[in-house]
Amino acid sequence: VGGGGGGRARLLDLRGGEERGRVDHNTLDFAGAAQDGDTVVLSFAAGLTGGARRAGRVVAVDARSGSERWAHDIPGIVGRPAARGGVAFVPWDRQAGAGLDLSNGYE
Repeated sequence: VGGGGGGRARLLDLRGGEERGRVDHNTLDFAGAAQDGDTVVLSFAAGLTGGARRAGRVVAVDARSGSERWAHDIPGIVGRPAARGGVAFVPWDRQAGAGLDLSNGYE
C-alpha cells in the first residue's frame, strides 16, 4: 500500500512495483493489512493516536487485480486486521472485534 492523493491509497505489486489498483480511505490513516488466499483486507482509521475524530474503514480487495470486493465505514477506530480461513478479524474501538466473511464482508 502506497500513498495516494485525494483520499486514495495505491495498491502496488511487490515483485515489480506496478500499481494494481486504488482504494478509497476517506483521508483516514493506514492501520494495517492482512491477506488470506486471493483477498487482501486493509484497514484505515482516524483517532489511532488520540484526538476527537473517531472513524474507520475496512476494505477487501482482490489480491491479483486490486479490484474492491466490499467495504465498511465504521463510526469508531479500527485496528490492524488478521485473516485466516476465509475470515478477516478486525479489532474496533479498542475493546471489541469483528469476524468478517472475506467473500461478502458480512459479520
